[in-house]
Amino acid sequence: QNVNCEGPHPEHRREPAPSPAVRCAGAALPWGCRHCGVSKPPSGCGGRSTMSHTWQSTPCSAGRRSEVEPCCTAHGLEVVGHAVGRGRAGCRIYVSVAVRFEFYGYMVPGLDGQTYEHLRHRGGRYDIERRQRIGRDDRLAVLEGHELFLYAGIVVVGDRVVLQIHVRYGKFGLVKTAYLDRYAGLGAGGGKEHRGKEQEFFINKFNYKAYRYLKVSNLKQAPALNDVTAYLIHTDYSRSSSFACSDEDLNAIHDMIQYTLRCLTLGGYMVDCPQIERLGYGGDGNASTPTVQTMFNLVPLYTNWMQAWVDCMRTNGSMPHTAPNPYAAGGGPFWCGFMIAGSWQTYVNYGDARLLERYYPFMQQWLEYVKEYTVDGLLKTWPNTDYRNWYLGDWATPEGIDQTDPRSVDLVNNCFVAVCYQTMAKIAQTLGKPNDQKLYESKTEQLRTLIHKTFYDSKEASYGTGTQIELVYPMLAGVTPESQLSNLLNTLYKNTAERFRGHLATGLVGIPIITEWCIKNQQVNFMHQMLKKRDYPSYLYMIDNGATTTWEHWNGERSHIHNCYNGIGTWFYQALAGIMPDEAHPGYKHVRISPQLAKGISWVKASKETPYGKILVHWEKKESSLL
Repeated sequence: QNVNCEGPHPEHRREPAPSPAVRCAGAALPWGCRHCGVSKPPSGCGGRSTMSHTWQSTPCSAGRRSEVEPCCTAHGLEVVGHAVGRGRAGCRIYVSVAVRFEFYGYMVPGLDGQTYEHLRHRGGRYDIERRQRIGRDDRLAVLEGHELFLYAGIVVVGDRVVLQIHVRYGKFGLVKTAYLDRYAGLGAGGGKEHRGKEQEFFINKFNYKAYRYLKVSNLKQAPALNDVTAYLIHTDYSRSSSFACSDEDLNAIHDMIQYTLRCLTLGGYMVDCPQIERLGYGGDGNASTPTVQTMFNLVPLYTNWMQAWVDCMRTNGSMPHTAPNPYAAGGGPFWCGFMIAGSWQTYVNYGDARLLERYYPFMQQWLEYVKEYTVDGLLKTWPNTDYRNWYLGDWATPEGIDQTDPRSVDLVNNCFVAVCYQTMAKIAQTLGKPNDQKLYESKTEQLRTLIHKTFYDSKEASYGTGTQIELVYPMLAGVTPESQLSNLLNTLYKNTAERFRGHLATGLVGIPIITEWCIKNQQVNFMHQMLKKRDYPSYLYMIDNGATTTWEHWNGERSHIHNCYNGIGTWFYQALAGIMPDEAHPGYKHVRISPQLAKGISWVKASKETPYGKILVHWEKKESSLL
């Protein structure tokens, strides 16, 4: 940590290592390991008086090296910000200590400006709780209970202030101290360079965080509500859609997904989550691209992100699972092949063929790499590398579904390759390459036939292990012969009702696949009844347990703002509102309006901005007519 030195030793500003004796200007600083939580107080601390005391570090039980982080138990105080360094004559070391109050609140967007306050005196400390509902503005007040992706600002008047950002982590959002960000700002009394100034505006402008709780410490009095502002940040783009219907549960799911995606589009690409890995996973991109491109105008983001994938491609055509690619992140073929689907979807939704033209050779190169690991016509497991890990089929499935079963992994990945071949044939046709088009059409049919022959069980009328993704993906990919469709549909309905209790029972890969299949096959009531489930696993289970953004896992483990289950979003626009793009006339130059009427939904209103104007759909069911 850097040292703020008021003495004659400016070189101390860059001395990171603590010495055995340090002058303490605020409180004792025992060291505790941030990995395993072990801490041990030092000896000889005189409390808040300035004196020397001994630094101690404790071995880490988590197996990490002895990394330490300050905390303070003296006088019941907590050190939430700090600066350490060598203590010499004339030097003053500043230590920030939480001594006055804690500030927590929660945010509910899109409502009125009412504010609720409750001041509570607790053992010599004042806690102020505020709940604010805000209007339509990206400068959002911080409230408890809402996942935010942003940075925070606070006006500091005459004192040093520390902001502590808490990330919700684990089942139902237990706060984990390993995921805290701390920022310290000097007010007018904090240092001689600030003396005489009435106030300072502090903001962690060079970092961002997704968080649920914000704690402001070391102020002499509670701040005014407008002293603390949270700024929602994302890549610059315009919102291009709206949706509402008569079913408030569906509205809540739609709004949660739309808000989540706003928080995940940053840095010129889509991240899996903005608080842990912050990586541009291709599987997440494949899962959510149709939804996010329906909801927002993201042409510049995808132009940048597709280039990132090319930059990460290896000379043999191998692809990582993320772009950018800082380390060996997990995934599978559904992740590696994102360039094909991402470029095609950008063309369909925005009418821009430049990505197809620019990256078509790289798509071909990756498919040649796939061929290297094809055995008897079917793709098999490829090795881990120093830039790519795992070999997944589906991911983040509900408990009780074995996503690692080789039958499931092989079926899902070969269906994905078949869809890639089919998409490449359409790209070749668009680019005026008839020979390539015929080649990929032939590859598509050969692989479809082989998948059905290998994985279909005629006695059970099922594929693989009989999960939803394994039953739906072959139908969507054109694998299932027409003669077997009726039997397979009966198996899907039966397994969903009996084995999965009427729930969506799939993960990151399966959600967009089932969504697309339902839209194309007029299965609006099948999807609607699954979305209405309130118990685990379901979107309403998340919402009923306090979610304001979609989770990484159906059971609430780990991240509470993630890009796993957002692929359902197109169903609201393409099924309920019936706004369907036409691949033959991309960018909504030609559009088909064909609403699918679900039981229990009496009206739908939706809009979609396109390069050719705004599409508005409003239908309403009356007793004897549809308006």
